[in-house]
Amino acid sequence: MKSCCLIRLSFIGCLGILLCNDTARCLGQTPVESPVTDSKPPKYSFFADVSGYSLNPDDSIATFDDQGSGGAGPGGTFEMTIGQGTKRFSVSLTGRQNGNQFLADLRIKDVTGGADEDLKELSQTLNLTDLQPHVIDIAKDPDGRVYRVKILPRLDEHLQPKKFRLEDLGLDACKFFNSAVILNDQDYIGTIGMTTDSNSVASLGIAGLANIEFSLTEMTDSKPEGVLQFGTISISHDGTLIQIRGVSNGKSLEPLPGPYHVYVRWKASSQTLAEAREMLRAQIATLNAQVEKGEISIPKEALEKIQKMADSDKPFILRTGSRLLMKSEIVTP
Repeated sequence: MKSCCLIRLSFIGCLGILLCNDTARCLGQTPVESPVTDSKPPKYSFFADVSGYSLNPDDSIATFDDQGSGGAGPGGTFEMTIGQGTKRFSVSLTGRQNGNQFLADLRIKDVTGGADEDLKELSQTLNLTDLQPHVIDIAKDPDGRVYRVKILPRLDEHLQPKKFRLEDLGLDACKFFNSAVILNDQDYIGTIGMTTDSNSVASLGIAGLANIEFSLTEMTDSKPEGVLQFGTISISHDGTLIQIRGVSNGKSLEPLPGPYHVYVRWKASSQTLAEAREMLRAQIATLNAQVEKGEISIPKEALEKIQKMADSDKPFILRTGSRLLMKSEIVTP
C-alpha cells in the first residue's frame, strides 16, 4: 500500500514535495543563490518538478499508475523508486546551478538485480535552463506498459515581504449571494445577488417603503440602526425590521461573527406601493410588446416573476446597488 506524506523544505532546494511513494525522498538541500549584478535579491530561482508514472499509451486513462512526485532545485537531490514487482528502478535527480544555467544530474538504476547497461544512456546531465519539459521512458513491459519519468523545470518567484494593511482584507465589503430579505420577521420580499467588491456602501430600494444605504463604516448623516452578526444584517427603523440573511465579508468570503454596528441612511420611498405596482405593470406591457415585435428576448420566467411582484400587495425589492464611500462621508473620531 502506498503512503502519502507532505514534506516542506527550502524552496531553493526541495520546495514542497507531495509523495505517494514510500521510497521518494529529498536530500542535501544546500541553497545556491543566483548571481546578481546589484544589491537586490534575485526575483526568481530554478526548480524542477519530477514525477514518475506508468501506463499503456493505447489506453492511458484506464492504465495510468501514479508512482510518486517531488522535485529539486540547485543544491537539492530528489530520489524515488518507479516500477512494480520484479521491475523496479531507482531514480535520482540532483539540481545545480552554473552561472545562469540550471543543470540536473539524472541517475537511473535497476534495483531488482537486472543489468544496468541499457540504463546508462538514460543517466545524463540535463540542461533545464530553457524550462522545457523532459519525458524519459525507462522500461517497457511485454503488454505495452511504459515506465516514465517526467521533469518539468520552472521558475519560482521570490515574493518580497510587504507591510500588512488591514484594508487589504476588505472586511468592510459585503457579498450577497441570493441573500434573502425578510420584512418584519415574517414577509419574504426577495433576494439580493451582488458583491460590493471594494465598495463599502450597499443600497436597497424597497417599493412603497424606503431607499436604504448601509455600511460597516460610519457615514455622515447615518445612524447605527443595523447590526451584522453571523452573516445576517438586521436593520431596525421606527418599528420596521429588515433582515438580510446570507452575507459574507471581505476577500475571504467568510461571514463575520460580530456583532458589529451597521450604519444606515434611511429615506422614505417617494412612491406608494400602489404607484410602484402600476409602474411595474406599465413596464411589463412595454416589455411584452417588444418581445412580440422581436426587438428583445426575455425568458418567460423573468416576465412571470415581475408580473407576480406587480400583483402582490406586499412590498418588493425595486433596486440594489453599491458604491464607494467618499472620504468626506467618513466619520472620524
